[in-house]
Amino acid sequence: ECYNDDGNLVDSLTINGWTTSSTNKIIIRTPTAERHTGTPNTGFRLAPAINSTAITVSAGYHVRLEGLEIKVAVNAFGGNPNCVLMPGAATYTLEVVRCIFQGGSVVYNSSTSGIYPGVNSNRTMRIYDNLFLDMARSLQVENGRVINQVNYNTLDLEFYNNTVTDCDKLCASSG
Repeated sequence: ECYNDDGNLVDSLTINGWTTSSTNKIIIRTPTAERHTGTPNTGFRLAPAINSTAITVSAGYHVRLEGLEIKVAVNAFGGNPNCVLMPGAATYTLEVVRCIFQGGSVVYNSSTSGIYPGVNSNRTMRIYDNLFLDMARSLQVENGRVINQVNYNTLDLEFYNNTVTDCDKLCASSG
């Protein structure tokens, strides 16, 4: 559990080295009393270093994120941080519930994305009751999306009851 007791957690998180299954998930959450109120900057916040991805989920994991605020920012040429990144080719499940994903202003040849599920994998994503805001891109790149690089041939996506505001695009397809 993550507690809102010391301001932003300026760090990145990599989920790796665990044994999970569809019935045995890693759950990263805030207790109800420590959660945001639906407005940014009101609960526990993970804000990694500039140009860094906040949470990287290694291939083959089953993860649930609940009640988190995640903010990524760009200040360098070619910076493309994601709130959540799932690289690699493997089967996994990602559930994202009642979270806030926030990007920010971008510079030349840069962008921010909410969730990057990667391609060439059998993946299930359940994304509901979240707020996505300020996922932006500069004029030179095409990555300012809530969900980036979706391969619809290998992704089972449930996306409902989410609020999306000030984002360039909802999804980008690669398959």
